Formats: sequence, structure tokens, C-alpha cells
Amino acid sequence: MWEVPTLPTVPDPEPASIVEAARSLCGLATPRAVELLRRALEAIEAERVNARHMIDLPRRPDWHQHAACRGMTELMYPSQGDDVRPAIAICNRCPVIEPCLEYALDNVERFGIWAGLSEKPRRRLRSQRRQAATTEERSA
Repeated sequence: MWEVPTLPTVPDPEPASIVEAARSLCGLATPRAVELLRRALEAIEAERVNARHMIDLPRRPDWHQHAACRGMTELMYPSQGDDVRPAIAICNRCPVIEPCLEYALDNVERFGIWAGLSEKPRRRLRSQRRQAATTEERSA
């Protein structure tokens, strides 16, 4: 059985979301990358506030705040050939695995591990559900 990796935590003066985003985008969180991203996010937020009345902004689903994988972007979106078992182990202990799967299927998520499944098994499950729905419609 795979152990869920324990990631070291280092206190950071910047909000964790900005540091995590810098790591995801740049591969590391240098002070310069964090500062540039912080400024970009401030500009985006200012525009979002100005445009909030014009568009319906996408939000993370409510269940996301309880996800065991929250903040583990790099682990949950492995590169081709990477071992996915640690990500699946995290999903297997997640309290929101069912809404995660439904979200991934409904939104046709093509990348990452969602509810312990990679893209191919999710595609297969969507296909099975479509076939079952078609069969049910025909028999009704």
C-alpha cells in the first residue's frame, strides 16, 4: 500500500495560494516570480471587481474546500509517465470523492487525477453512463 507523501511546510510571507500558483506556473517560487504573480493577481482581482456585475464568474465548487488534495496541484496533475498511485491514495481517503467524480464527469475534465481516476477511466465511465442512459430511454 502506498503512503501519502508528507510535504514539508515552510512559513511564507506571501499567501499560500500565490506561492502555490508560482510553483505551478514556474516550477519554483522565487521571490521575483511570487511578486510578479501577486501583482498580476491584484490586477485581475481589480478587473474582476469592476466586471462582477457584467459576468457570472466561475467559482470552485463548495465541496472543494473539504478535498484531501486541496493545495496539491503538482501531485494531482502528474506528468506523463509519473507514478499516479500517491495521488490515487489521497483520493481514496478523501471525504468528497463522490462529488469530485461527478464534477469531473460533468465538466469533462481531461487532465489530472479526479476521484482516484485518470482521464482514460473517466472517459470510459462517461461512455458507460451514456450507453446506460440510451438503453434506459429506449426501454421506456
